[in-house]
Amino acid sequence: EVLPEIREYERAVTTAVDAALTPVLRGYLRALADRASEFGVPEPEIMQSNGGLIDLPGAADHASRTVLSGPAAGVIGAAALGARFPMAITFDMGGTSCDVALVQAGRPGRTGGTVINGQPLHLPMLDVVTVSAGGGSIGWADSGAALRVGPRSAGARPGPAAYGHGGDRATVTDANVVLGRLPVDVTLGGDLHLDPVAAATVIDALADELGLSRDDCALGIIRVANQEMARAVRRVSVERGIDPRGAAVIAFGGAGPLHACEVAEEVGARRVIVPATAGMLAARGLLAAGQRRDAVHTVLLPTSAADDLRAETARLIAQVTAALPDARVTVSADCRYVGQRHSLTVEWPGGGHDTTLLEAAFHHAHHDRFGGSEPDHPVEMVSLRVAAERGATPLPIPERTTAAPVVGPAVCRMDGATVWVADGWRAHTTSDGGFDLEREA
Repeated sequence: EVLPEIREYERAVTTAVDAALTPVLRGYLRALADRASEFGVPEPEIMQSNGGLIDLPGAADHASRTVLSGPAAGVIGAAALGARFPMAITFDMGGTSCDVALVQAGRPGRTGGTVINGQPLHLPMLDVVTVSAGGGSIGWADSGAALRVGPRSAGARPGPAAYGHGGDRATVTDANVVLGRLPVDVTLGGDLHLDPVAAATVIDALADELGLSRDDCALGIIRVANQEMARAVRRVSVERGIDPRGAAVIAFGGAGPLHACEVAEEVGARRVIVPATAGMLAARGLLAAGQRRDAVHTVLLPTSAADDLRAETARLIAQVTAALPDARVTVSADCRYVGQRHSLTVEWPGGGHDTTLLEAAFHHAHHDRFGGSEPDHPVEMVSLRVAAERGATPLPIPERTTAAPVVGPAVCRMDGATVWVADGWRAHTTSDGGFDLEREA
């Protein structure tokens, strides 16, 4: 019921996670529905890790579907804004981590599972890579006196030293304050004033330990964090056989716009989009998302068993469309060459009818990913995947204004975020109050 796929350990862990979380989430959702009813608000829908909404009873039955719903909502919002680009990289940097995903033709990548805290969670979800680099990530010196950043974080309390809540370790935020990339003459969140003296004090302490100047230490923290985030970008692009240099980076989260230009440079990208609602793009993603249902089943059949595969496809299509009538249905499959252990997930062209189309799609995907294919070798389908989607709402696409661009290095302030326009970049304002940045030739 939770995971009808092969691999017993992964099934056991996923089922255990679902069993542990479901009673907790069910109680919360019941209280949420009751409060909504009191105020005459319709019963809410819940975001899933697959980037689609599900009704409240469905979420309450299987809490594991929602484990990565927060990052998924951000990806959906960024994908909607980046739909005009052939390829986009979503870059969501917050206080403790950075979430990165690849979007092609407006469609985010998908995967059948991930690893959380060392344990496999195998469920349909968006293909998001997370690294421990955020505004609160702590800089430290290792045993060889080399500068490291993360995975430890200062969290929200005490947070970075610049917050004035007693933080005593140098963080990425403190480094940005010392370098002048975060303005200290504004009030944040209504009552928070950044403390540049406290930020300088913790940076100085780490600089002394490393034998660096204050500015060099702060810049080093930024560069190490940027390298970690660039590695995440390469994992969703280069390691998938995709060149990120032609991608637009959609930067959001509270810290994303501060680091996007330099991370884009690390991977060769030349365009960065910062939406006006960068600090709350995940919320816009919730508004843009449609409903989605996924069904998966292990078949372990050669693609030559066309009749059996078509019958199983029809069964799964009936399952998802019963939950979402009039939805758009897509069929994909985990395939491999007979004798291989690993598989690739490819979309089945034509909606799951012609296995020769599936074989051709698999050969093409294998060549793109691994640099070669074996068109004469028999292909085996491991698992069949069917998804139904409906009701997605497109977001308005902002256009550049005719105002003169801001030439870097410069700081641009926004509600909920700050944009660092790096040296060699130009920032054009957009019609919604965001920024469209380009690297100069």
